[in-house]
Amino acid sequence: MKRREAAFDSNVHNQKLPEYNALADHNLRHFFENRKLQQHLFDVGLIDKAGRVIDPDKHKGKLAILQQEFKLAEKSELMKQREEEEIRRRGEDQANQGRPQAHQANRRCRAGVLDVLVADFQRQQSRVQVGSLVVADTLFQ
Repeated sequence: MKRREAAFDSNVHNQKLPEYNALADHNLRHFFENRKLQQHLFDVGLIDKAGRVIDPDKHKGKLAILQQEFKLAEKSELMKQREEEEIRRRGEDQANQGRPQAHQANRRCRAGVLDVLVADFQRQQSRVQVGSLVVADTLFQ
């Protein structure tokens, strides 16, 4: 009995468990035949279009290249958007530089129209004050 107890080893922490791959388990084959699940696994990159399992350890180099290409594409897209915003901002700045002159011209025009309206209003006020002479004044104009 003591020999059997001495042979018993409970040191499981130092032993490595065998790796389990659910995609290679023949008992789960029916589960992985689901179209939606296959599409998800394809999107994630665990299987190819034909449904064959892709070993990520063997294809790390390819995945790294693809990820780098995606990063570069995102960076170039971001730079393109910034450049478009800069061009748009420059165009707006140039348009705004010409606006003060246009505003001054509009102010002068409005001031001239306002002077004409004020003069016309003053003329009408003088006619009202004169009373009966308004009719005579309008006949001789």
